[in-house]
This record gives sequence, structure tokens and C-alpha cells, in this order.
Amino acid sequence: MQLNFVSHISELSQHFKELLLRIKTKICWPDLVGVLSLLIYLFVCINAILTVKTGITTYDSTQMLGMARDEITMSTSANPFYILYLRVVMGLFGEAGIIYVHYLAGAITGLMLVWVFGRKNILSWSGFWVLSMPSYALFNLMVWKDVLFLYLVCISVALIIKSDRDTLKNKVSIRNLYVIITFLLALVCLIRMNGNAVALILIVSFLINKKNIKNKLSSLVLALVLAAGVNSFIKNHYEVIETKGRTTKDLAVRMIGNDYLYYKFCLVNEDVAGLLDKRNKIYRGLPSYCENSYTLDVARSSLSKQEQKVIFNDGLELFLQKPYIWFKVKYEELYQYLSMMGAYVFPANVPKLSFKKYFWLLVVVTFSPAWIFILFLYVIGRTALIKYNVIVNDVEHRDILIPVSIFSLLFCFSLTIPFMTNDSRYFLPAVFISLFVFIIMLGKDLSLKLPVIKSAFKRI
Repeated sequence: MQLNFVSHISELSQHFKELLLRIKTKICWPDLVGVLSLLIYLFVCINAILTVKTGITTYDSTQMLGMARDEITMSTSANPFYILYLRVVMGLFGEAGIIYVHYLAGAITGLMLVWVFGRKNILSWSGFWVLSMPSYALFNLMVWKDVLFLYLVCISVALIIKSDRDTLKNKVSIRNLYVIITFLLALVCLIRMNGNAVALILIVSFLINKKNIKNKLSSLVLALVLAAGVNSFIKNHYEVIETKGRTTKDLAVRMIGNDYLYYKFCLVNEDVAGLLDKRNKIYRGLPSYCENSYTLDVARSSLSKQEQKVIFNDGLELFLQKPYIWFKVKYEELYQYLSMMGAYVFPANVPKLSFKKYFWLLVVVTFSPAWIFILFLYVIGRTALIKYNVIVNDVEHRDILIPVSIFSLLFCFSLTIPFMTNDSRYFLPAVFISLFVFIIMLGKDLSLKLPVIKSAFKRI
């Protein structure tokens, strides 16, 4: 009996040693970096939740929570589908559950990017590094639909990259992958009013690599039809108020007027008739004119119809004569929400996370729209190097870098389209993807031998 027991223990010990040996051969040290990245992200999530005071809300989040509680009638501008999503989450997990879902969505996004770019590449874990920065960590505490929008777009991009890489491997698995992509694109269309345009920009950008064209176009069409069907169902079964002033003409008038006020107040420091108080003492509780497009909208709406018409005409005349001024205004406005300046309670409600200028520097750097242009310029420079046969992974250049840079740039310039909203919060996906892909590809390129690159520049 004892011999059987000893032999059994010895056999189990041998199996355990073999298991450890197999684990050792399959796990490499980049996996340790991955585990550490996940732990840091988890620590940041817990720290942010415990540190930030309750009530970290803005006008938009307060309004959406009111609709989710059924205290306010849903409106088309708030996207009824997102409101119903909030109701489900609040019903299951309470209001705090929204925050946990956002952090979970961030973790899934990071893991999806690792899956696509490979867990053995240390830089593939940089998605968690970016998401662990205070700026992104605090964004998860908001009720804004832009947070979930960020993750849905990033996961869609990751899966499209995955499908393009695996095109020649298994056509059945590619079709199955596009079922998921279709579902994700439909959610992108449902969560924001400009989601349809973003889905279109995303698919068009990835058509440039001439892969899975039929699948991509079919996915886009099905997503648009599915989103339209869901919205129609919601309107027929729930009370939804149609938001006025949402025609292209109304939005164009609003955009030009607000942009002109931003130019007058923030770029040339001049007064506007009827709005002499540039320090915003009249609009108590709101950010200053130069920090938030919503405040400018409130200020413009407070004027008479005639005064608003004058502002629009003056703005239209200026921007038509000097279009470069308009593009400068649009670029400056990108920083309003991306740098969290538009969050009314930020950073007053985060005393422990506010490291004065160092904290603010982290916010400005990670949310900088400049990443979009840096990535695009990097692609141009990389294209020149590929021409001289310096960089060998030109497949990734064509299938990943070029589509992602075009997507981000088109995403950014869509701010100039009247029917797109004037807030820059929904540019978070473009900023995140640009920063992430730039880190990944730059890391790979730096692994090349420097003498080879130097010789290429000499030939150029």
C-alpha cells in the first residue's frame, strides 16, 4: 500500500515537473512584461476608483444619467441605444458598474491589440502602458459615450488588421471574423450620431491595401442596415424626442459661428459685440471660452438672431478668404476635450492624482492630436526608406501603417465637416491608435542595424 502511494506521488511529481518544463519552454520573458503591464493597469484602475471623489460628471454625463434613470425623456442627440445600454448596466451592477465596464473594455482592447501584434513582442503591451496613464485612467470614470466609442473603434481596427494578415490562411475564419467586425461597426454607428461616418472612414482607409475588399464592404453595409434597424425599433417602442437644429445647414451655421468666436476670443484676443465678458463670469460653472466649445455655443445662443447672423456672416467671409485660419482654429479646438480642459470637474476632484505641472504634462502628451500627424509623417519617411530597400517589413507598412495613418488623418479632418460634432472627444480612438501603432512600428524599425539606415540616408 505504501509502495503504491509512494509511486503515485512520484508519478505526480514527474508530471508536475514536465508541466513546469513545458510552461518554461512556451513562456518567454516578454510574457513577464505582459503580466507586469496587466498588474500596473489593474493597480491604476483600483487607485483611480478609490481616489477620485464621487460626482465626477459633466453636463453631458449628468443629462445621460438622468435619461438612463428615466428622469428625463431620451433625445436623439444623446443616442437612445447608449441610454438603454446605461439602463441595463445600472440595472445589473448599479451606476458604479458603468465605470467598471469602461475599465474592463479598456483591458479587452489592450489584450486584443496584444493578440494582433503578438504577445512575444514587448511593445505589443504598450496599449496597457498608454491606458495606464492618468489621462486615460480618468476618462474611464466619465459616463461619456466617447469612452466606449474609443474601445469599439480600436478593437474594430485590430480585427481588420488581423483579417488582412490571415487572408491567405483560412477563408472560413476570415468570414467568421467579419461577422464580429460587422457587429462592432454597428455598435460604433449606434453609440454616436457620427458613428456612420466613422465606420465609413475606417473601412475606406483599409481598402487601400486591396485585401478582403468584398468582406469589408459587406460588413460596412450590413452594419449600417443593422444600426438603422435598431434605431427604428427603439423609436417605435420608446419615447424619444427629436433634437432640433440637427440639419446639415443648422450644424454648419453653428460650427462657423462657434469657430469664429474661438478665433476672435482665443487667437486674436478681440471682443465681440454682445459678448464683452471674455472671462466668462456670466456663465458660472462653465469653462472659459477658450477651453470648451460648449461654452462658446451657450454664449452664441444667448445672442439675438440678428447678432448670430452677423457672427456667421463675418466668420464665413473670413474663413473663405483665409481658409488656413479655419484649419488652425480646428486644430486648436482639438485640444479642448482631448486635454480634459472641457471636463468641468477636472482636475479639482482628483487631489491625489493631480501632480501639478507633471500630471498636466502627462495629460497633454497622451491626448495630443499631434500623434496623428507624427504617425502620418512617419509613414511618409518610412515609405522613402522602403524605396531604398532599408526596411524589409514592407507588408506591415502596406497592410497596417498606411491604412491606420490614413484613417487617423481622415478622422481628424472630419472635424471640418458640418454634420460631425464640434467636440474633439471622439478623436480619442484616432489619437490612441496613432500613438500605439507609432510605438510598435518605431520599436521594430529601431531594431534594424543603424549603419544600414545611415547608408540609405547617404544614398538619398
